[in-house]
Amino acid sequence: MYRKTGKYVEQKLGDASYKAYVPFKLPPYNPDLDLIVLKPYLEKATHALKKLSDIHQTIPNTTLFLLMHVRKEALLSSQIEGTQSSFSDLMIFENHEKPEVAIDDVEEVSNYIKAIKMYDSESSSEAGWIEWFCDLEGHEFFVAVSITDQI
Repeated sequence: MYRKTGKYVEQKLGDASYKAYVPFKLPPYNPDLDLIVLKPYLEKATHALKKLSDIHQTIPNTTLFLLMHVRKEALLSSQIEGTQSSFSDLMIFENHEKPEVAIDDVEEVSNYIKAIKMYDSESSSEAGWIEWFCDLEGHEFFVAVSITDQI
């Protein structure tokens, strides 16, 4: 059997024989790669990166921009789990005022955001997320449970 990336070589060990796959050396001598076919895709990708760079230049504060998206993601994720909080409820809560919905729902979203902020500030760690989460100081924000829920 022949493959483009290598070949099978018959080997013997005592009375037994087997086939070993031996890859060809890299880089290939004459790769079957037509770069002309890839040119339109490369141009499209380059154009998209240029647009992204231009948009990035128009955002005055990228940290604030990303924080708004974190809030939106926290709201959507929490709503999937059944919370009844909106973006305006969250803004009211963060302004230390009483929102129109159950305070537990808004606190859950707020705790989600606190946990993401903590992760972002400590994300230089190469550990996996489970190890990171278990070792994280303040991980209780993610799993906060009120006393009334335990009764």
